[in-house]
Amino acid sequence: MSSQNFLRSSYQALAFLSLLVVIAGALAIYGPILTPPGYFGFVDDRVIFGIPNFGDVVSNAPFLPVGVIGVLWTRRYAQAVGVNSAYTAALYGFFVSVAAVAFGSGYFHLAPGDLTILPDRAPIATAAGCLFAAFVIERLSLSRSEGYALLVAAVATAIVSVVITGVSGDLRLYLFGQLAPVLGGILLIVMVKLDRPGISARRIILMIALYGLAKAAEVFDQEIYDQLIYVSGHNLKHLLAAGAAACAIPRR
Repeated sequence: MSSQNFLRSSYQALAFLSLLVVIAGALAIYGPILTPPGYFGFVDDRVIFGIPNFGDVVSNAPFLPVGVIGVLWTRRYAQAVGVNSAYTAALYGFFVSVAAVAFGSGYFHLAPGDLTILPDRAPIATAAGCLFAAFVIERLSLSRSEGYALLVAAVATAIVSVVITGVSGDLRLYLFGQLAPVLGGILLIVMVKLDRPGISARRIILMIALYGLAKAAEVFDQEIYDQLIYVSGHNLKHLLAAGAAACAIPRR
């Protein structure tokens, strides 16, 4: 690596680490973030075919095909292009976790509560950690050993965040895991230009936009249900989030 490229890579890594520090510092200063009162009272409580909260349960179904297709396309992409195996492993982890969301979130919505939400949060946090690792490995051109170390650290942090959230009720570490790939992804596509990315800048932006819309739909659960009658904001959140995950499917 030339001295110029080394300095550029060092600057990019430093800028990215600085962003993570800023996110962590802001959450630390803000103080504990607890689950809002009444959060589990989702508006769509219809019982259809004997399934309680039917809309919120079945709207998780798209996560399964997105995860399966993502694994298959990642394998094909890796064989055709010959990418860093750590990057491939991160994408595999992401799509397996996305597929698991269909079951974890579906189970949670059968009987929403403090305990049933843990199988929901675990695959979501793991997916975010794997996606974070994939972004960094690809955009900062990490070596295989560096990539695997980052992936292990990201997944471990995701699991710890779910445990801490479950024990303390404080959502800050869990939210950090959500914000890091979103804000970090934006920073990376601004700083680093790639000739042949597995996940293009355009699709990263689309992914983040869909994820933002999903969070907005969650907030306006009741208002959306009042307007659409058969579809609630939380139903829509699941569909938009599955669409966001699909944006990460790599293409040549």
